[in-house]
Amino acid sequence: RDNYPVQSEKIGELLVKLTRMEKVEPKTKLAEKYDRLDLVDPADKEDTRAKEVVLKNSAGDDIARLMVGKRKFTLGTSEGGTYVLMADDPQAWLVTGELNPGARPRDWLVREISNIKDDDIRRISVVHPDGETLAVNKSTSEQPNYTVEAIPAGMVLKRDSIADDMGRVLSNLLHDDVKKADDFAFPSDTTIKATF
Repeated sequence: RDNYPVQSEKIGELLVKLTRMEKVEPKTKLAEKYDRLDLVDPADKEDTRAKEVVLKNSAGDDIARLMVGKRKFTLGTSEGGTYVLMADDPQAWLVTGELNPGARPRDWLVREISNIKDDDIRRISVVHPDGETLAVNKSTSEQPNYTVEAIPAGMVLKRDSIADDMGRVLSNLLHDDVKKADDFAFPSDTTIKATF
């Protein structure tokens, strides 16, 4: 993901589980049965649940490559197991340890964008593509609710706290994925701009 930081504890956890992994029982060698164990290569099937895990050294050479499939939650011990396929070996194995490498960028990336509480935000302005603007403010941090600016004549708020959710947007704000800004353009006709 363009060298965006990942959660180092997730990497550490996966590496520890991989090093402790031991073969328990051979399963199928037949490719047509891999689907039952969620071991069909993503290159061969679009909706597979298999996850390919590749470890490389600093030179970019593969140290390990395996396909991680379905988990088996009981092995007669407190620790469960996982079905795996090693690279260049058609034999599927049940191994010790519950490997869960995740399937989405959000499972790996450092996700926090901001964590600013609404008490620290004095004013918010939201501008729609057509120029329509909504602005709210608090004159002091002790003010319980945001005041909506420029309410049209004859209109009233349904409740005093109706704008407060706007102030919570930056509190525990997380992303699901990332891309370099140079490779992404926000379309002017659909982009809403907010200033806090």
